[in-house]
Amino acid sequence: MHDPGGSGLRQAKPHLDKCFELRKKGRPEHMNNDDEPIDYITVNHGWYYIMRDCYPTPYKNYYTDHAVRVHTQTGELKEPE
Repeated sequence: MHDPGGSGLRQAKPHLDKCFELRKKGRPEHMNNDDEPIDYITVNHGWYYIMRDCYPTPYKNYYTDHAVRVHTQTGELKEPE
């Protein structure tokens, strides 16, 4: 059964709080808010980019900074930096 992103999301979940904290630290304070964070997933060059944030944007590249990366074929996981 095809599982687009589901297993990657399960692998990434333990790292999403770190992702969220890195994202908040890396942007101007006025962009941080008390909204409930949402988990986002996008695919780019064979990797799932999975991140948590409370600041939505229409720009795909915004969702790759500090994201947890999971390879779509191998399942290799790279923690947020």
